[in-house]
Amino acid sequence: MVTLDFTTPSDEALARIAARLKARPELLARVLVDDLPTEVETFFADEGCPLFPVPGVKPPYDVVMSCSCPDWCKPCKHVAAVLFLLGEEIARRPS
Repeated sequence: MVTLDFTTPSDEALARIAARLKARPELLARVLVDDLPTEVETFFADEGCPLFPVPGVKPPYDVVMSCSCPDWCKPCKHVAAVLFLLGEEIARRPS
């Protein structure tokens, strides 16, 4: 069994991020057409929950991955497959 646990912003942080997006409708419009402005990444990073891994920060990722298989590779082929499918789904339906 594969498990992915993602770090998510608190409700208060999400409210602050939403308020910043509402103040910048041009950024929200870009997000809605599958364009992620760097400013949006900054909004999340400012709240302590970056959208992407930050080099040099431990742990290096905001997702904890595990699998019940005995494979010693990290990530194992099962976790890699789930991450691949998740990435495809996000690309297919980003909203």
